[in-house]
Amino acid sequence: MYLDFKFKNSLPEAIYIEAISEKGKMEINIYGNEKLKKDIEIVPSVVQSIKPKQEVVVDPNMKAGERKVIQKGRWGYKVNTYKIIKQGKDILSKELISKDVYKGRKEVIKVGKEQE
Repeated sequence: MYLDFKFKNSLPEAIYIEAISEKGKMEINIYGNEKLKKDIEIVPSVVQSIKPKQEVVVDPNMKAGERKVIQKGRWGYKVNTYKIIKQGKDILSKELISKDVYKGRKEVIKVGKEQE
């Protein structure tokens, strides 16, 4: 799953954004004036997993009962992403910032033609 993030500085001072990608996880740190400090979490939530569809193609050149995966299927997802703002342990706000659909990919399988 891939997400595109956009940031907008709504503070009266400059900020520094650091992004680290490691072992399949993304960490983003935003640095600025300590007096204005609030912790911001971007939290994706999978709302629905969508099973890949399957297409079966009969290949007359293959033996009956023979199967071959031509294209591996991939699950799709519906994801809601939230921005949670905290100050210390207190949650100041939780805002839905995006609803995204990540399309899956159908699985394509070739099969041999059954004898008539």
